Amino acid sequence: MRVNDRIVESGYRVLRGELTVPRSAGLCLQMVRLVVEDACDLAPYGFYRWRTHVVERAATDDDSPWARDMERSLKAAGMAVAEPTPDPKTREDRYVTMMHLASVAEPGDLLFRWDVAQTRAGTWIGHVGILMPGNLVLENIASSSRPESFQRQSTSLTPIQNFRVTLAARFLPS
Repeated sequence: MRVNDRIVESGYRVLRGELTVPRSAGLCLQMVRLVVEDACDLAPYGFYRWRTHVVERAATDDDSPWARDMERSLKAAGMAVAEPTPDPKTREDRYVTMMHLASVAEPGDLLFRWDVAQTRAGTWIGHVGILMPGNLVLENIASSSRPESFQRQSTSLTPIQNFRVTLAARFLPS
């Protein structure tokens, strides 16, 4: 079975309540870590072995893993499948266009957005979710941030069109 298929199956385990993930919102990377470790039979915290590029932090920020760290690290490891390209209508190139994302992303891909969630010092932590079948994103987020999503505690299924992406990565453990 392919890695992405195993990640999707572990995502379904979260939705069925068979895989325990954080009940508190704001722990998106921890949820993704638990899903990937379950899917790939990695040891606890084994996903962070791929954390090679730590983003700049203010002196008051902690050094725990952030979604931005993993976004940079997986990109540097050659796992990016979609990066920002200029949108012909807006010329904005901060986000992956939905057309491009739809043409390359597959269920099980990790979807990142570096420009959300900040520390008290104003440093961007980033956000991450998992693309599931049906163009839905499995994520750990406050329900107030996703009123259009199906929610259960801090886990949500969000329509992809409501999830801006700065990088889509296909996790390939070696």
